[in-house]
Amino acid sequence: MPETAPGGSWFTCLLRERSVQIALGLWIACVVAIFPLSGGTLPFNRPVMAGWSAPAQVVASMATMVIIFLLMGVTYFLTLRRAVPDMASRAPEIAIARRETLWLWLYAAVVMVIGQIVGRRMFGEGIGMHLNGSLFGA
Repeated sequence: MPETAPGGSWFTCLLRERSVQIALGLWIACVVAIFPLSGGTLPFNRPVMAGWSAPAQVVASMATMVIIFLLMGVTYFLTLRRAVPDMASRAPEIAIARRETLWLWLYAAVVMVIGQIVGRRMFGEGIGMHLNGSLFGA
């Protein structure tokens, strides 16, 4: 948690952080860029939002992100007094980590290719490492 300046809350100190300002700026820029880049329609297959306008879909997605950040905040405050684990001491050697990462990428590529083949034959569209529609909604 950022240090609290005299007369300031943790939230105002957080908003003064350069990384937070950059992240918020990029988020706003991406949301604003959706409208000129999309041409008024969004290229997602979301049957629940089929009749919604593009701005309504964007606002709904942003509201979902706000809920996710609130849940992250609740989790942060619930675990505030816990000791921070020393992750570096539990990390594997660099060669092992590199090998495991490469195997993980290979596994992901194989699953995505098989998902495209099986999904197109069985369902008409490819599937990935998630069920279709599961990425929309918290």
